[in-house]
Amino acid sequence: MTSDKKFKMSISLNVLNHLGIGLYSHIPPVLSEIVANAWDADATKVRITINEGDGTISIYDNGIGMSERDINERYLRVGYNRRTSEGITTPIRCRPIMGRKGIGKLSVFSIAKTVEIHSAKEGKRHGLVMNSDAIQEKIREEANATEEDNPETKDFNYYPDVVDEEGIDIRTGTLIVLRDLHTDINRTTSHLRRRLARRFSVIGAMHEFQVFVGKEEVTPTDREFFNYLEFMWYFGNESSEYLERTGEKLSSATKLCNVVDPAEGYRISGWIATVDERKNFKEYEDNINAIVIFARGKSVQDDILSSYREGGIYSKYLIGEIQADFLDVNEEPDIITSNRQNVREDAERYRKLKEFIWKQLKRIQSDWADLRKEASIQRATENPAIKKWYSKWKGGNRKAAERLFQKLESLPFPNSEARTEMYKANLVAFETLALRGSLNALDQIETEEQFKTMMRIFRDLDELEAMRYYDVVEERIAVVNHLDNIKPSALEATLQEYIYDHLWLLDPSWERAATDKRIEKSVTEDFDAIDAKLTAPEKRARLDIRYKTAAGKHIIVELKKADRVVDVQDLGRQIGKYKSALEKCLRTQRPDEKENVECIILLGKPPSNNGGVEDIDQYLRINFKCRYIFYDALIEDTLRNYKAYLEAQDEVSKFRKLLNEFTEDMVK
Repeated sequence: MTSDKKFKMSISLNVLNHLGIGLYSHIPPVLSEIVANAWDADATKVRITINEGDGTISIYDNGIGMSERDINERYLRVGYNRRTSEGITTPIRCRPIMGRKGIGKLSVFSIAKTVEIHSAKEGKRHGLVMNSDAIQEKIREEANATEEDNPETKDFNYYPDVVDEEGIDIRTGTLIVLRDLHTDINRTTSHLRRRLARRFSVIGAMHEFQVFVGKEEVTPTDREFFNYLEFMWYFGNESSEYLERTGEKLSSATKLCNVVDPAEGYRISGWIATVDERKNFKEYEDNINAIVIFARGKSVQDDILSSYREGGIYSKYLIGEIQADFLDVNEEPDIITSNRQNVREDAERYRKLKEFIWKQLKRIQSDWADLRKEASIQRATENPAIKKWYSKWKGGNRKAAERLFQKLESLPFPNSEARTEMYKANLVAFETLALRGSLNALDQIETEEQFKTMMRIFRDLDELEAMRYYDVVEERIAVVNHLDNIKPSALEATLQEYIYDHLWLLDPSWERAATDKRIEKSVTEDFDAIDAKLTAPEKRARLDIRYKTAAGKHIIVELKKADRVVDVQDLGRQIGKYKSALEKCLRTQRPDEKENVECIILLGKPPSNNGGVEDIDQYLRINFKCRYIFYDALIEDTLRNYKAYLEAQDEVSKFRKLLNEFTEDMVK
């Protein structure tokens, strides 16, 4: 093998398009890279100034600054690995160095066309201006170069413009000014403070690293979510300091093991928590329902939670910050992606971290269910109507109600109206399933979408069943009450008006009367023929006779006058003629249909028994499929038959009143 330099590897300026110019699209991550460089420069203060007037962003740090050599050999040298060249900590404050790939400084071109840099070190000041258009021109020149272009005479390097020392005002540290921005800078400074606070775990006076946006300092409180935390789980004793940042809503804190891999010495610090209400997440433009992973004080994985695809309701309340420095150690390969916002999924260290966190999440899920149960019962029963409803249940049904509260209080409600509607639908569902003995069906409902689907189903069923049920009950009770108020002397005439359209008075299952016009015509003609042959006493005893159908039966209803006494054998003989006429007609009109005829006679007085019939009821039932009902007993029997309806109406009325009270309380 020879070493006569026959081949040569070179780097094109075009790599800047991939490593810097197209790396980011928003301001916060770009500024985070500059802040990280300030940390590595041993700065104690960083000031970010957004000037909307001239459309510029200035970032100044009071770090050690850069000499001309530093600028050329470190800053302008793409891919410079400071950890390899200078050590793993900073020279003054011995901070763990955040930078590693040497490309974060290029991120400025993602948001700005022009970048001006001033730096002062050891009394000397230097400055330069870089322009992305000029860089792109050099890239095009290199791309269009031909074989005739002599690389020794044709220079494809980019040379920034020099800033005269007189134009540099700083005496120490570094100033970076971003001009000709590609993106708007009309966001509030509070938004930028919040985003920066979430990207670093080492910001603040306690770390001797203060960052200011305008005149306001970025502090851990800018993360804001600490005030919404309800339950917290923290890793190791050193992470108990996070408890001091939480607000009044925190009601439980649990310490968890922080050893990821004892053999390798992998440990973490930080915390995972749940908020009290999911609507708190909706207040932010960016997603904070996430668990952020930090290494060396800077975010390296924006959200490890999303990688699990966890569907449990508890996961929708999670938030956390975990420091895992073993993901970024010098002795191991770099597993952080180029934009320093993600970790390689196939890396063994990251895989171990994911497995460890997953086990902790399952523990948290179990704890959260128990903690949330008590809190949810208390929260739900703050409403007097719900408290009243809850108090009526005992035993297993009461426990089922508690599980329902737990799940409902875990759902995100955008407003009180949405919460009210969801509760109303689920209380109706609970009542319905309790009657059916099927409350265990509620235990299968877990996700927000399942609850929404159930709400739609039971809301529709509630409306449909309520309309049907109340229509039936109110109609029948109104008829019964009307008949109950009629004088006995007028009852038979009134019944003649009601009975044929309200056959349920005779049998609750005969909900609606109907007739077949063809059969009715034939039967009426036959009945008229029979009527013509009745004797005078028989005609005087008759009030009316009709044919109807209901519940699959063909029914003959005969009304006798209330003051007449009719012999049982005469009753049988007369009704038998009508029954035979109807059956003959049915055989002609519907030969394939099984005959199902029933006869009912309404009497004012018991039939006489001149022929010595042993059992009048049995005689009529067996021989003629006939039964009789007394006028004065009809109302009493009907009320007895509808006692269940009346009781159900009373219970439903109470429940509906409770729902109305619940709605009114929620509105208040």
